[in-house]
Amino acid sequence: MTTDLKQYNKQKKTPQSNNEFPETDRLVQITRVSKVTKGGKRLCFRAIVVIGNENGQVGVGVAKATDVINAFQKAKNNGKKNIITVPITKSLSIPHNISGRFRAAEIILRPSFEGSGVVAGGAVRSVLEVAGIKNVIAKQLGSNNLLNNARATIVALQNLTTMSQVSQKRNIPIEIYKNISIKELQLSNRIYNGLKGAHINTILDLLEQSPEKLTVINYFGQNSVNEIYTALKNKFGITLT
Repeated sequence: MTTDLKQYNKQKKTPQSNNEFPETDRLVQITRVSKVTKGGKRLCFRAIVVIGNENGQVGVGVAKATDVINAFQKAKNNGKKNIITVPITKSLSIPHNISGRFRAAEIILRPSFEGSGVVAGGAVRSVLEVAGIKNVIAKQLGSNNLLNNARATIVALQNLTTMSQVSQKRNIPIEIYKNISIKELQLSNRIYNGLKGAHINTILDLLEQSPEKLTVINYFGQNSVNEIYTALKNKFGITLT
């Protein structure tokens, strides 16, 4: 009986690193807070930590403790309980424009072309980088509270949807566009050659692109994107914004 207890305790002490995903944590804020009790003021520390794996998983944790190290560790454990999965495109961006609101904080996220980097600051940047998003534009509105901004970013990332999820929800099979060439849109030679140069050969490849990514193609502008979207609507009845 005692040997079994010793083996059980030994297994608890050994870290099970194979089952855990590789962690990346970022300390957003550490503040000293106090609570007035009968015996006087009780001082402690509050830590805000962003934890993830830089591959589509991220969470925000908050905890308090009497010292900084314990507050940081408790916040990490709290963040692990709030992990969410974020859809990321091939260009390490988000699929579409999205906004998130938490209390008085509002965050607007927009996809960006490859190489632009993360255009954000404060807690928003920490959440996006730990989630593995490398190319995105963010705008912070309302409150400057770091915790509310981090949670507003989490709300925005939770609302992201992929093309397959939308097609399944609307009962529109997107596989039929996999083998249809962009020649069917009957675009001008300039736009057609620009899409071919960007390795966009089928309608499905075109649907996976965001408007921001289309506008960075050589000699493309907003008028070119509008012409593409008009052709998609006239030919296949697909409405994009």
